[in-house]
Amino acid sequence: MKRIRGLASLPEFASDAEIAVALVGKARAAEIEAIFPALEASGFPHVDPRFNARYVPAVRRFFDIEYGLAAPRAASPGEGRARGRRG
Repeated sequence: MKRIRGLASLPEFASDAEIAVALVGKARAAEIEAIFPALEASGFPHVDPRFNARYVPAVRRFFDIEYGLAAPRAASPGEGRARGRRG
């Protein structure tokens, strides 16, 4: 029997290929990886240019919200300032 590892086996930042394999396995990874850019419009985490990878806890949170396991978090006043954004 194959051991299923999932997102918990990945480092904090992982490549699209690593995330896709963790989500659906090697057989369907390329198919799923191809839809990541389209999912970004729905809130899927973008690739962080500093790491050239996606933040895995945010990927997990995206799917938890998508499937009703977590509620979307409301933005707090001043959120995003750590990255230099002003709101």
